[in-house]
Amino acid sequence: MSDVMATLVKNNEELVKQLAQANRQVDQLHQEITYLNELIAEMNRKLFGKSKEVIPDQDGQLSLFNNGNEPATPAQDEPVIEVKNYRRKAKGTKADKLAKFPVEQIEKELLISERDCQHCGVEMTDMGSIPIRSELAFIPAKITRLIYNQHSYVCKHCEQQGITSIKK
Repeated sequence: MSDVMATLVKNNEELVKQLAQANRQVDQLHQEITYLNELIAEMNRKLFGKSKEVIPDQDGQLSLFNNGNEPATPAQDEPVIEVKNYRRKAKGTKADKLAKFPVEQIEKELLISERDCQHCGVEMTDMGSIPIRSELAFIPAKITRLIYNQHSYVCKHCEQQGITSIKK
């Protein structure tokens, strides 16, 4: 039994030494962390903190923050530089010029065979037309403005079922 006690006492002493060593290491690491945090705070103060900027005074330059009653020195008469005027291009005249010519509408409709719905095969109904392009046709001694309209078709049968089917 004395051997067991001696072994336990020896193990206990070793564990106490290891604990003391671990505590010293923890204290050392805490000191290092504290030092590094202070160093970071100091660097942040230097980088982002207040700083005094000194700008030398210039003759004739007024200070924004000086509330003195000193009158400003009048500027010397500077020569006036004249810039040549030039005629600018008129904007938006194309539509005005095209509006004076007679208009001829050209309708582009789908063939009857192409008006069938892809989903159900029922003939589609004309929804209306939109102008897709406008051009001038020059015939000697006559100018005509041609406007091409494109018709759009919708299937009423599919529309009632909630399916959108439009052809242009």
